[in-house]
Amino acid sequence: MQICFSIVVTMELEIGNNTAWYIVKFLEENSVEAVPVNWFKDLNHCYWPPYKDTVVAEAIRLNEVPSKSWKLYNCKLLSKSKIVDYPTAMKKACRAQYESELSEAESTNNSIKRIKKRNKKYDDTMSDEEYSTPDKRTKLIPSPPTFEDFMNNSTNNDDILLVSEDVTSNDFLMSPTVVIPEALANNSNCTIDTMEELQKYIDTKFEDLHNDQTKLRTIVEKWHSDTSRLLITMGIHQKEQLRYLDNIQTIVNSANAIGNVDIIHKEKTKEEEIIYRQFPITCLENFNELDDELKQIKLSKVDVYDALVKNLSLIGGSSFSELLRRILKTILTNQVAEQFSWFGRQKKLSFATTALADLVKSAVKIKYKEETDKHIECVAGTWLAKAKERMKNPTN
Repeated sequence: MQICFSIVVTMELEIGNNTAWYIVKFLEENSVEAVPVNWFKDLNHCYWPPYKDTVVAEAIRLNEVPSKSWKLYNCKLLSKSKIVDYPTAMKKACRAQYESELSEAESTNNSIKRIKKRNKKYDDTMSDEEYSTPDKRTKLIPSPPTFEDFMNNSTNNDDILLVSEDVTSNDFLMSPTVVIPEALANNSNCTIDTMEELQKYIDTKFEDLHNDQTKLRTIVEKWHSDTSRLLITMGIHQKEQLRYLDNIQTIVNSANAIGNVDIIHKEKTKEEEIIYRQFPITCLENFNELDDELKQIKLSKVDVYDALVKNLSLIGGSSFSELLRRILKTILTNQVAEQFSWFGRQKKLSFATTALADLVKSAVKIKYKEETDKHIECVAGTWLAKAKERMKNPTN
């Protein structure tokens, strides 16, 4: 009695928590559901909303408070403890429903009795006399063949090899007859009468074949050597051709740059001319002055700022990264670039917070709209980090 009272008290305490569920089987409907703890009236009764399936599922998930319109149903508690996680409660409810259906199906199958079939070979209708009678037994199991039957069935000459009485033991000891192949028999230069001569002829042919294979192997090795030498030569020529193509591409890019510079100078206004005369920036003081000037132009003179962006995008390059490096090379010297990093790391100044950085990104995105800021920052940051290396090797 005390145990039952403690269970009821525990159940009532757990029902007080509105963020948990129990797995319940509805006895009349024979269905299993996850029911919020605040829907229980007692251990054997719980409320259920008169909603559609989708609305009911949402009410279960949100632990909706029961109203007066809800009906009271008989139920059986399946879970020993409350479940505080809604997805876990739904999974356990589905598994409990499946196990319930499976147990019902097994009980139905066990109620069907197995019908035994009579074995015709051991039919109960056959009497003991039929089993004991020789005629009946021979019909069931055939008797093995006798020696006389075997001799009577083996009289055919095709089945048994008989030795003639005229043959003596000396005939078996005679040297075998040498059978000469037809190809050798038709050859007038080949005279083979004995086994030794045939063996000698075969050895000669094998030696000739071995010599032919040696010659063929020598030819293949020479061909392989010549081919390898040719491939190496072609590789050297290919490198030279690629070097020529790189030089041609450099010349073309230079020519395009010269043409683009002419276009830039034609389209520049007076205010743009003042800014372009300061490129490339040679010291940090000029950098700060020009950066402040660009901030004012971007706010008050949008047309001038847009023209600067457009003209910088006309510098040209065969790829996004090449265009970005050419723009940076146009506006900054290596001495100034060496004092910056993109985000100001390693005790350097931050380039990302300047108006020049916005100008560079805007110019690049005119030609390459699909490029992201992150990609631009990566390429520009690498160019700034290698400024000191370019100062040591001006040819790079």
